[in-house]
Amino acid sequence: MSTTVDLERPVRTEPTTRARGRTTGGPPLSKRSWGAGLMLATFLFVASMAMWFSFSRVVPADFSETAVPAYAVSQGSLRCAYPAANKSPVPPLYPVVAGSVMALTGIAGMTYPTATPLARHCSSVNLSVFAWHGPLLFMGLVGLLGWPILLTGLLLLIRASCPVRTRRDILGLCLIGCAPPVAGALVQIFHPEDLFATGLILASLAAVVRQRWTAAGVLIGLACCAKQYALLAAVPLVVVAPGRERWRFVRGALAVGAVIVVPLGIMMGRGLVAALAGTNATPPGQGGLIGMVSIGAARIALSRGSPLLLAAVAAFWVRRRLGASVFEPPLLTALIATSLALRLVFEVSLYDYYFLALAVALVAVDMVSGRIRLPTVVWVLAAGAFFPSGFGPLLRMDGRFPVVIQMVVVLPGLLLAARPLWRACRAVRPVAPAIAPSTVSPVGAHA
Repeated sequence: MSTTVDLERPVRTEPTTRARGRTTGGPPLSKRSWGAGLMLATFLFVASMAMWFSFSRVVPADFSETAVPAYAVSQGSLRCAYPAANKSPVPPLYPVVAGSVMALTGIAGMTYPTATPLARHCSSVNLSVFAWHGPLLFMGLVGLLGWPILLTGLLLLIRASCPVRTRRDILGLCLIGCAPPVAGALVQIFHPEDLFATGLILASLAAVVRQRWTAAGVLIGLACCAKQYALLAAVPLVVVAPGRERWRFVRGALAVGAVIVVPLGIMMGRGLVAALAGTNATPPGQGGLIGMVSIGAARIALSRGSPLLLAAVAAFWVRRRLGASVFEPPLLTALIATSLALRLVFEVSLYDYYFLALAVALVAVDMVSGRIRLPTVVWVLAAGAFFPSGFGPLLRMDGRFPVVIQMVVVLPGLLLAARPLWRACRAVRPVAPAIAPSTVSPVGAHA
């Protein structure tokens, strides 16, 4: 009985228990060299943050949005974590972690020695208690919590891609450590939760590579509890997941979200619900191209909904085209990087730390591919040049030159992210049909 192969669709296989890792990247490193490389990357991260802070010399904008909930948690005053006066859009994961660290180590007393307990004035938190010495200590002792999470996510993804560690891995980690968008999350506009969310997204990708979908769902759920843009990673993963694994992924994400959000929502009140909904997260500025469109409230829906919709469409097309090959680490990471880049295309206003997730994802694509591309390095430097961490709010380049920013920074970032996917999809060729035995007798066979 003969079989034929459809010329219009490539042959696909089911996902294996371990996706194919990288094949290049140089000779392996010893444990001592690898440890020294991690210390070097951490040193560059701290030095970069210190350098940019020395340029700005101002209390970071949005500092109270994270500091107030964290300080309230450290004092056990959960009802005061999200007061109406603060208008914080920060989800609860980082404030709970930071507040717990402050309570266990006594940092709260050193940071805010003159602060009145928040329980005495829950309705209107006195934000003046966050004086100059407060942000410095908070940034140095608590704000740096995001770096270990980001580093761990990168290491898990590298490990899932290939157990061999190379010098190019160290180069990638050092590039991330000194990238201006990474420092910008702490220096200019204080958003350490972005480091949390990005690290958890990378850890979720590592779990997907190993086909551990429940763990991947739990990690992406934690990422969403740290920052709302983690949905840009969750949506493509839901689309590309196989049938049964898709429900495991969704159940894991919903379960961890319910465990965190429901109890905290009861204890913290409506302010937490507003923070999760992002009610105060979108500025009314005229920065990006979408910000120039005068369509009222629909502009916000367009900027938030369009990236998610396009990310789902792109994931569906890639999954249909590549089949199980989409779970190879370079392609999977490129898919998530593309989704994160779409946010910048449709964003109303752009700030330096908005480029953090894409910068890290682009370097991660190169790391799991076994090489660091020169265009990636150039893009990271260009993003830092147009949005320097020490002067972001002063320049606001996207407000002055939105078309230039889109063409020089945003569009190249999107193309860099999508290029591995495009090349892989173009490389898929129809498989030639098998030659079936002829059912027609040759001439003279029955003569």
